[in-house]
Amino acid sequence: MEKKLNYRIRNWSDYNKALEQRGSITLWFSDETIKGWRENKSTGKKGRPRIYSADAILCVLMIRAAYHLPLRAVRGFVSSLITLLALGLPVPCYTRICRRAKELGQELTKLSRKRPT
Repeated sequence: MEKKLNYRIRNWSDYNKALEQRGSITLWFSDETIKGWRENKSTGKKGRPRIYSADAILCVLMIRAAYHLPLRAVRGFVSSLITLLALGLPVPCYTRICRRAKELGQELTKLSRKRPT
């Protein structure tokens, strides 16, 4: 049988800071994402032109998958991020995110809480 090792914490102030850092979040949008957020190509079809690029929709979907958010909540989350970063980008509504996700065919599987993938 292996003997279980006990680790003793000697520097409590550093340990507490490390525990607080677990709740820290850092997000950024790359310059490529910011430049490619809006759709610049015309589709050649009748109707309203697309405002958001496929990359913008995928960015929102990745944030949704990472934080297990419903569509309305992810829209609010992305909107607050863009406001905090002062990017001035438009944010797609939840119905647009859902429809474009189906068109893109990108199915981001939900992460299992029981077993790692």
